[in-house]
Amino acid sequence: MADLFNLTSNLQASSSVRKTKKSGGMGLGERIVEANVLVEKSLGNYKKLCRKIITLDELISYFENSGDIIAIDTETMGLNYFSDYIVGISMSDGGDGVYIPLNHSSYVYGGRTMGQLEVKDVAEVFKKYKDSKKWVYHNGKFDHNVLKTAFGYWMPMQYWDTLIFAHLYRSNEEHGLKYLYNKYIAEEDEGVNKFDKLFNGLTFDLIPIDTATIYAGKDAIMTYKLFEWQRSILDTEFAESKDLFLNIENPLSYYVAEMQRTGVEYDMKASDELSQTLLEQQKEKEQLVYAEIDKYKSQIDEYKITHPKNPLEDPINLKSEKQLSTLFYQIIGYKTKAGKGTGKEILLELNTPLTKALLELRTLTKLIDAFIVSLPGFIEPSTGRIHTNLNQDGTETGRFSSSKPNLQQIPARNPIGKKIRQLFKASDGYVMMSSDFSQQEPRILCHLCNDEHLRQAYADGKDIYAEMASKAFHKSYDECREFYTDENGNKILGDDGEPLLNKEGKKRRSKIKGVLLGLLYGESTATMAEGAGISTQEAQQIIDDFFTAYPRIQEYINSQQKLAKERGYTLTLWGRKRIIPNIQRDEFEFSYNENRKVDFNPMFWSDDVASVEVKEETKQFYIQKLQNANYTKRMKIIENAKLAGIDIRDNRSYIAEANRKVVNSIVQGSAADMSKLAMLKIATNKEMRELGFRQLFPVHDEIIGECPMENKDRCAELMSQMMIEAGASKVTVPMKCDVAKFLNWEGDGVK
Repeated sequence: MADLFNLTSNLQASSSVRKTKKSGGMGLGERIVEANVLVEKSLGNYKKLCRKIITLDELISYFENSGDIIAIDTETMGLNYFSDYIVGISMSDGGDGVYIPLNHSSYVYGGRTMGQLEVKDVAEVFKKYKDSKKWVYHNGKFDHNVLKTAFGYWMPMQYWDTLIFAHLYRSNEEHGLKYLYNKYIAEEDEGVNKFDKLFNGLTFDLIPIDTATIYAGKDAIMTYKLFEWQRSILDTEFAESKDLFLNIENPLSYYVAEMQRTGVEYDMKASDELSQTLLEQQKEKEQLVYAEIDKYKSQIDEYKITHPKNPLEDPINLKSEKQLSTLFYQIIGYKTKAGKGTGKEILLELNTPLTKALLELRTLTKLIDAFIVSLPGFIEPSTGRIHTNLNQDGTETGRFSSSKPNLQQIPARNPIGKKIRQLFKASDGYVMMSSDFSQQEPRILCHLCNDEHLRQAYADGKDIYAEMASKAFHKSYDECREFYTDENGNKILGDDGEPLLNKEGKKRRSKIKGVLLGLLYGESTATMAEGAGISTQEAQQIIDDFFTAYPRIQEYINSQQKLAKERGYTLTLWGRKRIIPNIQRDEFEFSYNENRKVDFNPMFWSDDVASVEVKEETKQFYIQKLQNANYTKRMKIIENAKLAGIDIRDNRSYIAEANRKVVNSIVQGSAADMSKLAMLKIATNKEMRELGFRQLFPVHDEIIGECPMENKDRCAELMSQMMIEAGASKVTVPMKCDVAKFLNWEGDGVK
């Protein structure tokens, strides 16, 4: 009896601990009951379609009798696939959904609940059947890593990833499983299927197994049905992107999972040393700012006397926009064209010793906060390495992005940014290797527009930006090069042993490079001018000269903008579709408003009076006036039309922005496709794998990996070769790749 009493007391104590008041005052037990009720109410119709598997015989029978294609999903404690353990696995072969509970816990006594399979036993069964099935995932990159942690081995490459397909099908919409299912398969109340709404912040291990079976089983059913629908449009609506999905994006995601798991080593000792150095520099720069502020001490003191309710602290808080604004405009009396802000653009415009010092302090502080302080926190305890999250479709053009941490935001050209990059190092006995495409996007543009002069320049091995500047500015090629060269093309060295800089040539080259990259990145003329430090008028003149020198580029841009307006989207060389909605808008849109005057007379009722559409002749009347008006007059015309009962929407700025995206989408998108194909070639190359090469992460058009020191030369040779081959499959202008080897990223080279 004493033992029974103790057990009961322990259960009650445990229940008291677990029933902490959260979420609207409800205890844990109450929240679990509420979750059960919500699942039963909103997903109850799936109860008969989902069943649990709690014996090995049932699991074996499932695999023996299931179809060849199985959708699979995992339920976990969180998003860290190293430490957040697996709770269960759901599957569907197109019929019912099944759920294998593995690590559900009792909220009362905190232990693992009865009636579940052991992970190691499930792993053995999966090992026997995994290669005989085709697996479908939604975000397989995550589930592959969860299962690798749980099973100790990699599952086979997925047959289909519905998330990857969805990104390629409609890049501009949500890609969550439940959203896609509700939109394309069965219209349901999406909200009731969302985890947070159903489970009210509970971790999945606390959800009772029967309830979890319905929720997780439905996920597997939805994944399979979404896969079936996607497969049904593969050769019709999706035909243009079919090859990109099947032969690049879908298989690559498997190796992206592998890359994430590999991670990269981080030098904590060097990080601590750099942190100390930068914090000292930060303190020095802060003192410089305050030294500049002290020059205005008398004005500040006088202002405080005459304005007793002023916001100034002593010393002035450099992070307070209100205090800085008071100092700049009320005390010092700065004047700007852009108002009374304290942002980067205004500090650059003011360009005083104080604003320069403040800008330098902010730049350094931003780097310290974003990387030096945060990077050590991303080290995974179980591996001692940083495992960035690689987002395969992190940008609209298809380029990778990375997060937690964002390695692509570490500035390459900033001296401090370079030092931060050097904190990432090769594993012991390995050498780090980086390879990027030289002028990848200009080469792609050259192929697309088929300009014979550009082709010849690449064939002759010329500096393409110097060649472009030569034609645009009507100067010789040598007058547009960055450095002076001799008759053999070798750089002439100065007295200090460094290449002799051609200042005017560098200016011409930089201006043309800025224009070309601005066109490729979809920048406006004003943005290009700001980047080049020139007036908008000068930038426009350079653009005009550029297109005069290279009419094929202008013709190509015009033709693609016209095609995009007809289609509503762009296509890359490999078939990546980017939808650009505003490209198909009319310049002006018309609609009636509440000011419309209609004298109703049933004897003289007409279609015009009843119509909600503005008459075509009325539209043309206003369009003609608007097109010939400057901004001020245009606003007046729109205002008068509104008073007369007609709203006019001027879409020209949206259309202009959409048009700028066209070439960017095609060129940068094709570059992204090429880089991904190169990554896939490297990942699947048998010799590279035998040599121990492993990819770590991409940064824009750069691929970074590592290999054993003794294999570095052959790996570098193969890496460059495969990247060049990836471009050759679609681009007739030869690609060039530069491979660098080092012990630390961006560090000293290794021969």
